[in-house]
Amino acid sequence: MSYFTEQIYGFCQEYGNMELPRKLEEIASDLFADSMGCMKAGLYESSARSITKYLSAKKGLDFEEPERLLEKLDAEEKALFYGFVSHNFDFDNSSNIIGHNSAVLFPALLALSGETEVSGRDFIRAYLLGTEVSFKVAGFMIPGMNFRGFHITPVFGVIGAAAACAWLLKLSEAEFVNAVSIAVSQCSGLMAQFGSMMKFCHCGLAASGALRAVHMARAGVTGKPDVLEGKSGFFQAYYQPVQAAGMSLGNPWSMLRESFLIKAYPCCSASHSAIYGMQSFLRETGIDPRAVKSVKVLVPKYTTNNLIYSRPRNETEAKFSMNFAVANVMKNFDYDFGAFARDNIESPELLGYMEKVEMSVTDKFPDFVEAEPCVLKIETYGKTYEKEIPFGLGRTLDSPLSREQLLKKFTMCTRGRFASPEDTFDKMHAVASASRIRFNIFKGDIQ
Repeated sequence: MSYFTEQIYGFCQEYGNMELPRKLEEIASDLFADSMGCMKAGLYESSARSITKYLSAKKGLDFEEPERLLEKLDAEEKALFYGFVSHNFDFDNSSNIIGHNSAVLFPALLALSGETEVSGRDFIRAYLLGTEVSFKVAGFMIPGMNFRGFHITPVFGVIGAAAACAWLLKLSEAEFVNAVSIAVSQCSGLMAQFGSMMKFCHCGLAASGALRAVHMARAGVTGKPDVLEGKSGFFQAYYQPVQAAGMSLGNPWSMLRESFLIKAYPCCSASHSAIYGMQSFLRETGIDPRAVKSVKVLVPKYTTNNLIYSRPRNETEAKFSMNFAVANVMKNFDYDFGAFARDNIESPELLGYMEKVEMSVTDKFPDFVEAEPCVLKIETYGKTYEKEIPFGLGRTLDSPLSREQLLKKFTMCTRGRFASPEDTFDKMHAVASASRIRFNIFKGDIQ
């Protein structure tokens, strides 16, 4: 039986001529348009200045404008930048098995398209390939690995992105296997970084690491082919040994079994069911939030690994706070970019509402639940309400967002920075039909 890295290569040999389910491309097109809207928003987030400053200094430049800087960066550096700004609002789409898959794969593929000719069709197929590889590797380790403190997005994303880039570059079998092996040695990222810029940087480092892996492999750097399943390999070191002899790539397609969430709120998805539930409660009852005495949010155990700040001190920490999420709905009802304005975060009214919110674990749910549900217990001065919220708003396989809903989010993210958000959205959504990927996020060009 071949090693797992060799099985990935074998699958890729057949992949280019496979007839893929139409649904896969439809999902990927939605995810790409959403990711590009979030990347555009991230360009103007304050944290983007830090990564711009770092890359400028690294290149010996003195640029403060990302557009000028990007012209001077190599592919690995561009991937780092794209990954960082794609994720720094935590508004980008996520999957229910490895998190923010798109914020690793799309940045790596976009950066690669700047140094080699890539058609729109191959671009989307590379994304689908990388996703399948990431998901199948993760399938051996999820959910057990989630409780070990790893940020699973970069841990698995770098492997899938390396396979996708190696396929686009048509590497030989030895180069391909070495590229994936090198990528495995770059699997990293800790949940302890949630609430800091490093969470965003994880995506950029994984995207950059994928390109580094394929470039090193092409130059002759080697890695062990049994790096995944071998003794002291990835599976054993990160979680537990795997007994399976095969990966079953494309059989079935993971993207047709796992849900992707295109977020309705710019914060950690672990709080989305509570946000949606609190909005629904206030809308349906007409109760004045000032009449709410307390809100108890009962969650699966894993949710507490994501939402780690009960009293956030800044906008980054606020994105990972259940107390803030519920309190912001009570104060503002809507949950958009304005939630993270400093005058909102520091307002006495919001701080007062946060004091009324308490999050705790319930045995009503398994420790790890992909949809991240919650139970809301809301006590007013006179009555107590209790309701289970199975999931929040957003795209799923069973309930995809409409074009109008996707365009509304894209327009909010781009905030007037494109002459025609609708035309730009349509161009991004039709990426698979591009004759060649020539990417410029500042102008909204994809070809």
